[in-house]
Amino acid sequence: MIENRSLTTITICLMLLATLMSVFSAAHLAEQTLLERLQINAKLAADIVHEARKLYSSEAVDRLKSLSSVEVSNRYLDFAHGIPNPATFTILLGERLTANHADLNLHVKMYSDLPFKNRESRNLDDFAREAVEQVRRSPGSPFQSIETLNGNRVLRYADPMIMQQSCVNCHVVHPDSPKRDWKVGDVRGVLEVTQSINGGRRSFQSLFLIRILFVVIGLFSIAAILVMLIRNRREKQQQRQNLKDKTAQLEQQALTDALTQIPNRRRFDQETAAAWGNCSRNGRPLSIGLIDIDYFKRFNDNLGHPEGDKCLQQIAACLRNQLKRPVDLVARYGGEEFALLLPETDYEGAVRVLGNLHQALDALQIPHPASPIANHVTASFSMITVRAVKQQELQSVMKQVDEALYSAKEQGRNRQITRQI
Repeated sequence: MIENRSLTTITICLMLLATLMSVFSAAHLAEQTLLERLQINAKLAADIVHEARKLYSSEAVDRLKSLSSVEVSNRYLDFAHGIPNPATFTILLGERLTANHADLNLHVKMYSDLPFKNRESRNLDDFAREAVEQVRRSPGSPFQSIETLNGNRVLRYADPMIMQQSCVNCHVVHPDSPKRDWKVGDVRGVLEVTQSINGGRRSFQSLFLIRILFVVIGLFSIAAILVMLIRNRREKQQQRQNLKDKTAQLEQQALTDALTQIPNRRRFDQETAAAWGNCSRNGRPLSIGLIDIDYFKRFNDNLGHPEGDKCLQQIAACLRNQLKRPVDLVARYGGEEFALLLPETDYEGAVRVLGNLHQALDALQIPHPASPIANHVTASFSMITVRAVKQQELQSVMKQVDEALYSAKEQGRNRQITRQI
């Protein structure tokens, strides 16, 4: 029985101890959570003030100080068109935040141990002096401490005020500056954010409101960044599309004859090589031809080059319109010569196409006063059909096409020379 009572007593004591430890842990956790929130909020508040100062300096002061009528000074109220310098602006911003958010127990101020005029450089308390020393030794690390001020426990968060290039440019010549050897990266003072730890739920509510404020600012920032990213993405897509279109246009121009607007010799060579490979693999025939305008030099000498250009344009359009299949190609081969490519076309089909082209060109009835064979423009035609492409060489076939055209000229022009191999 005694052992059972002792065990019960020990159990009750352990439960009470566990309860006390739980309460203590919960209270400690709540305070730690509050402190962490206060530290985060203090840092965010300091960052916002720093960014506001930089923004004011770059977007307001740097733009207005070049105007002779505007005076940038810590004594800006003494001038008709005066504006506060960035340091004074930061002090005023801290005072305004402190006054407008007294219910949040938020205090923001700037001070220094250097004798700046119109600055809180005198009567620094122990924390302020230590904060200045600490941030000057380690500019990259803020200094913070929990203290009691006027009966309230507070978190004091001190962030260094670092000299930027624009600050150095001003302070080395400003008459109120406490020294002249400023350098970028020097610590000029401290920005302190003080928040009350007391207040329980009110403190949490205050923290919540501050967090909401930061969330709203963050959402606006994210929205702005998203808009910029979307716009940049669209601009890049448009640029890529423009580049693609321009490249395609240049490629098309490089493969098109400028005068006649039909494929040029480079395009003919590419298409012929591709068709040769396809017909070789598929065992299909291939027909290649040349067309030469008869006595074209006499045409130009008699009627002039503008009429000669017009004649070539008419003939090119006529030849192109006679080809019915998308794979068939007529190209300007050089001067008054045109080349013809008929993939997968046998000898009978090639002769028929060549006859249609010859007939259509004669039907144009373009006057040629200097021609010894007709009173209008005529042409000589050659065509070679390759039945077994795999057994031939393209260069050899082109030579035979050229020889056939030469034979047509030798035999009196205005005729067709065709054969299959």
